[in-house]
Amino acid sequence: MKATDRNKNCLICGKVYFNPYGVSKKQWGERKYCSIKCSIVVDIKRKLNLDEEKHPRWKGDKVGYYGVHDWITKHYGQPSKCEACGLNDPKRKYHWANLDLKYKRNIESWRRMCVSCHRKYDNKTKREN
Repeated sequence: MKATDRNKNCLICGKVYFNPYGVSKKQWGERKYCSIKCSIVVDIKRKLNLDEEKHPRWKGDKVGYYGVHDWITKHYGQPSKCEACGLNDPKRKYHWANLDLKYKRNIESWRRMCVSCHRKYDNKTKREN
């Protein structure tokens, strides 16, 4: 079916949709998608194409404690073994431990550790500083 003044083809799914009553000519002219579901697909595609550094809320190295931990986990995954003691039990929890206490996005300053080794490391570095 061809698009006319009363109906359009969705740019995502190709479905023909009609102008519902109560929609102004301006709103109908701006509308490109048949449903909220199709418009969300467009928003997701747009967001996925946006680089982290170009995002308006990107803080670079001025990011906080939790933000840099989230970034490390996003880019390098959730740790599944301890690099300090060699523990590799899937039932245990593992953390990303920061080695230099500067919390930069440099993987060389991070190590995968089990909770026990992470606590020992943090207590040792706190006593030294």
